[in-house]
Amino acid sequence: VSNDYIDKVIQAVNDLENDFVEKGLEFTSEHREKFFAYYYANLDKRKKTLFENARRSAKRSYERVQALCFCNSDEFEHFITLTFAEKQNHEKYLSHNVVFEEYVENRYDYDLCVEAYKKFVNKLKKAIERKYKGVKFKYIAVPEEHMDGAFHFHILCSWIPEDFFIPVPDAYDYDKVTKEKRNGKMLKQWIYGLSDVDVIRDKSRVSTYIAKYIEKSLMIIEPTKYEEFRNRKKFYPSTTLKKPKEIRLYSGEAKDTALLSKVLSEREMYADCYEKKYNNPYSDSQIVKKVFTKRKSEKELL
Repeated sequence: VSNDYIDKVIQAVNDLENDFVEKGLEFTSEHREKFFAYYYANLDKRKKTLFENARRSAKRSYERVQALCFCNSDEFEHFITLTFAEKQNHEKYLSHNVVFEEYVENRYDYDLCVEAYKKFVNKLKKAIERKYKGVKFKYIAVPEEHMDGAFHFHILCSWIPEDFFIPVPDAYDYDKVTKEKRNGKMLKQWIYGLSDVDVIRDKSRVSTYIAKYIEKSLMIIEPTKYEEFRNRKKFYPSTTLKKPKEIRLYSGEAKDTALLSKVLSEREMYADCYEKKYNNPYSDSQIVKKVFTKRKSEKELL
């Protein structure tokens, strides 16, 4: 193998590390070894590798989640993590005064975990909207695969009434990182395991709460799961979320006065806008994607 080939492999891994560090994701020496071996074997056909396909899929989902979070940041009140308990630990849970109504048959099975999550969120939505007339429960959830292969869910959601929470047993009411006591409450509607509930304090940063978990999962899984990861759904938004408006400008179109007029007219309808620039993979041109978020109210438009 030539030195030039080795240099290209190293550069590919460095580019990957920079990409994930920019998103606040840890890139360890184990990650470096794993992807060096992978690129060493596949660099010649890199564009066709399962990893690159999975990575592109993760990036598209990341951007869609980020845009939805920007649009609905004012709506979100809670950040929730849902975990699945193991039936084999039933006696241990009882000794800590914890009783779960149901266990998923296999918490390593993506489809089974998603099925349990959907039952939960539909039940929670109906309960809130039935009890509090006029309230629309809004949420976006991202499943994450843990290091051991088990799944759990991260959720950004709108207001949940206090009477929907129950106390967390002392044995589980602590932060594994800081070793400090947490807020002492979990959701009574989540019957498959423990739930961790946090109040969102900085709504300008809600997209960083949840979008990162999409690509974090990609860093953990083994190469044999890349195809499965690419094909599965990576986030679950409620239909009540406000949707972003996107306009793409390609190189050369900046002189198109009609198109620029359309962009400016759209801009007047929205309270916020951000843009992303990236190269068109099918040519040497550049694409500027403008994402319009937080549509103005009727009063703001007057």
